[in-house]
Amino acid sequence: MTGLRGVSSAALRLGVLFLAVLLWALSCSFNSVLSVVKGTAVIHCNASLNFSDVNKMRTTEAGANNNINFTAWQQTDHQTIRHSEYVRVATADVVTVFGDTKLVFPVVQSLSAGDTAGCLLDKETAYNIFGTYKAAGYRLQYENKTYIVRNVFASSEATLVIQADALSDVVFSKISLDVSQSAYPKRAAEEFASRYNLTDFIVEDNGTYSGAAAFFAALPAWILAAALLLIMLREAYRYREMPVRFLFYLLVGAVILTVYFLVSGLRFSFPQSMVPTRWSDFEFWQRLFMQNKQHTLQMLYMKKEKPAILLIQLAAKAIGSSLVTVLLLWYTVKKHRVSTAKNLFNTVFFYFLITFFAVLLAQKFVPSAASFQMLWVCIPFFYAVRFYAHT
Repeated sequence: MTGLRGVSSAALRLGVLFLAVLLWALSCSFNSVLSVVKGTAVIHCNASLNFSDVNKMRTTEAGANNNINFTAWQQTDHQTIRHSEYVRVATADVVTVFGDTKLVFPVVQSLSAGDTAGCLLDKETAYNIFGTYKAAGYRLQYENKTYIVRNVFASSEATLVIQADALSDVVFSKISLDVSQSAYPKRAAEEFASRYNLTDFIVEDNGTYSGAAAFFAALPAWILAAALLLIMLREAYRYREMPVRFLFYLLVGAVILTVYFLVSGLRFSFPQSMVPTRWSDFEFWQRLFMQNKQHTLQMLYMKKEKPAILLIQLAAKAIGSSLVTVLLLWYTVKKHRVSTAKNLFNTVFFYFLITFFAVLLAQKFVPSAASFQMLWVCIPFFYAVRFYAHT
């Protein structure tokens, strides 16, 4: 009976560890998908720009130094779209763009600029109208015009994306910008808005979503680094009355953490926008805090359009997966103690096996170009250091 309980306990730990690694891999995948929005921003303004206005802006911007690629767009809620042949109707929010759709929906397949006969449609609406999720090539009608579905994409809300044409009467009040060449994306977007006399505008920095996802995807690795630091400090503290050995353990701890950061790929970077341009600017932090506070409140109360909703959902998935990973890893590390070299070898072997299948599964759920370096390195490194520190 004791042996059976031991096997059950080991199986439970392996299951919890597999779930933790899978969720961590998913968090890294969501972060990778969101990384494409870094360096993009959205201007929300009260201006009513028609097709001709935007066309003039594009011509002017093309001839400017350090020109910025941009796309104007507008969302119209609760519109009726129909099957081109059968009586099948659905309601969707229609996003009309003028330019590169990748700037508006960075995580969705592109609709070529000027393709006024094509459209992008979310999967659920495609199924409701056509009876299939694979609706590319099918035709639908919106405002007495027929569109060919070029691609479908995953979205929790009904969404249709179309390109504006010269005869369209749509007015644009949102502009998505590629400001990746600027060290200060928000400032570059504000300068763009001022250059074209856009008034009462709010700049939404999409880098906020990718930054949040990147931080939380790396959170388990940072917590393991903190745990390693505590282990080495505790070991050094035991020899606090022996200066040579005390300093030796501190030096070993510094070397271990350095190696950990090198092999795990963890990096720390401080946003340039949070660094004062003059050392004598003593009010910089207070001013920055007030600006960020006001901007955050504006963003919280502002209506969320479809592009922002997609990014928020991806960021939330990355954050949620990471937080659950932290809880599951805490349980695993607390319950599983490595007492012998053989036990350490078995732990690392099974961990690599678990990680291999977890990464494969995560890539199936969320295809991406994510780097899983942290997954392969951090936990085995932690177990190895803890084992040798305690023995």
